[in-house]
Amino acid sequence: MPVKNLSHFPHQTSSTQHGFSVIEVLITVVIAAIGLIGLAGLQVSAVNTTTIASANTHTMIAMKEMVGQLLANREAAKAGDFNIAALDSQGTLQGFSTSLQPSGSNFAQNISYRWFQSLNNVVPGVKAGIYCDALGMCSIRVQLSESVENMEQTISVQL
Repeated sequence: MPVKNLSHFPHQTSSTQHGFSVIEVLITVVIAAIGLIGLAGLQVSAVNTTTIASANTHTMIAMKEMVGQLLANREAAKAGDFNIAALDSQGTLQGFSTSLQPSGSNFAQNISYRWFQSLNNVVPGVKAGIYCDALGMCSIRVQLSESVENMEQTISVQL
């Protein structure tokens, strides 16, 4: 009896599977979800880093602007007219307050006040102080708010 060709039978059984099982699909979905959660965490980290870098950049630009004002007005700086008494009794920097507003007659104090106000507008919650002595040694201290990063920057300049 001749052997018939089995490939022509309609109900042929095959030993190889076609497609995916439910378990394989579930494992793939779980792995993809873990990867996406990791990417979301990276995105949050990138936004925080960008916020801190932006605050640092604005702070350094503002500090350099104030150094320019001090150098342009050396005698007023040596007289202490630019000083912002923003320290409390423990020597901690204080935040911007309208109570720091100077009298309208002191040009240097108006510059310092406006500088501090504009810095606070760009970097909310910033703390700052300016102190110049009679010998012309000036120090500008700026502390970023805790919501950004609790970091202090100081620039000292000899006039």
